[in-house]
Amino acid sequence: MNSVLLCMRNFELGTRLSDVFTRLEWAVRFVDDYEVLGKSDDPPAKLAVVDLDDPLTGSVHFIASLKGLNPHITIIGYLKWMHKNTHDKFKVAGCDIILPQSSLVKNIPSLIRNLSINGRVG
Repeated sequence: MNSVLLCMRNFELGTRLSDVFTRLEWAVRFVDDYEVLGKSDDPPAKLAVVDLDDPLTGSVHFIASLKGLNPHITIIGYLKWMHKNTHDKFKVAGCDIILPQSSLVKNIPSLIRNLSINGRVG
């Protein structure tokens, strides 16, 4: 079974995303601290969804650490407001896809489908 890391503290959004991933038959783990990532005995996650607005998870250091622990993970970041400088900073750090928060939940199924077709996940 594929697994996804939900790196966020927004309970409502996390619940909605968890429901979507569960329907797609993905295992879901919530993570809000990059130090926890390296201590897990679980198989490496194929995907991470990261709140780039959150001070704990929305840092270049968090994204780079996540990618460093698992270079094959696909990182989807989301922002409430898209700004070119912020977008570029997170892309360089390792975010593969950056979306506006408002379209995240509705786009996850098609993103998973497209990433699967391209061999990036599942």
